[in-house]
Amino acid sequence: MKKKLKLGLFGFGCVGQGLYHVLHEIQGVKAEIKKVCVKNRNKVRPVPDSFFTFDKSDILDDPDIDIVVELIDDATAAFEILKEALPKGKAVVTANKKMLAEHLEEIYELQKKSGKPFCMKDQSAEAFRSSGTSKSIMTTTSFKVSREFSTAPRTTS
Repeated sequence: MKKKLKLGLFGFGCVGQGLYHVLHEIQGVKAEIKKVCVKNRNKVRPVPDSFFTFDKSDILDDPDIDIVVELIDDATAAFEILKEALPKGKAVVTANKKMLAEHLEEIYELQKKSGKPFCMKDQSAEAFRSSGTSKSIMTTTSFKVSREFSTAPRTTS
């Protein structure tokens, strides 16, 4: 039997809340969100305060967390999170196009060194593929690695 994956989320907007609800409402999913890092201490949220942290190290230094899901809109902060997560043995999932555009080669090297999956939203990858930006990196790394988490057929939206 496969172990239950533990996720650490950065950001709890629409996508983060949606992921939380899907993982808590669907039976049989082998993943759970252990902790969510947010920046606004005063925002009212639909889950208990104990679920949240304001310190990224609570996620990045937690040996039980397997996957970091980055859902923030700050490309610089997102890259800092990724730079710490991959060397610490955590897989990373992102949809931050600006971070990808600014740091793709560095991300590729970090992923290669860590050997951990780095996954991106298909539309983010498609933007690079369409423009020809770093085409060899995209085709050799991100697409192949991103399929490691998926058991469902890949669809386009």
